[in-house]
Amino acid sequence: MMELLKGVSNPIEESLPKVTSLGDKYSFQVKAKKDIGVYKYANVTENFRTIKKGTVFSVYGYTNAAWAVPGGFVQMKDVEPIPITIKTGGLSKDMETEFRAFLKNEGIDSELNVHAIGNPSAELTAAGLDFVKVKQFLDKKGWYYKQ
Repeated sequence: MMELLKGVSNPIEESLPKVTSLGDKYSFQVKAKKDIGVYKYANVTENFRTIKKGTVFSVYGYTNAAWAVPGGFVQMKDVEPIPITIKTGGLSKDMETEFRAFLKNEGIDSELNVHAIGNPSAELTAAGLDFVKVKQFLDKKGWYYKQ
């Protein structure tokens, strides 16, 4: 019998999309637009529980159409990312120019509000993967920020 199973693969495993992990550092929160299913696999098969409409929960990774959440996956279309405001400090004019260029190049649709009085700072509100990209950019540059 074992010989017959050799070379036979699991079709579920073969059809699973690649999951990009965000880890704790880049996780963000979403809100269920309606009662939604939580699926066992990244290809959103085997619904095993329901999250009620309005529930806020964290996303720790993603595929092309699903968010990885604690214990499973939810469809992106069923949730809305919650916007977060990030505040920077010590933002020079050159840094502001670089920040604006980054936002434009990444296609991040958000308004960057710069405050020039005192220690120059900026405020930006973003949600979902745009929020992740902004945080990764600021970390890469070593620029101070808080959320």
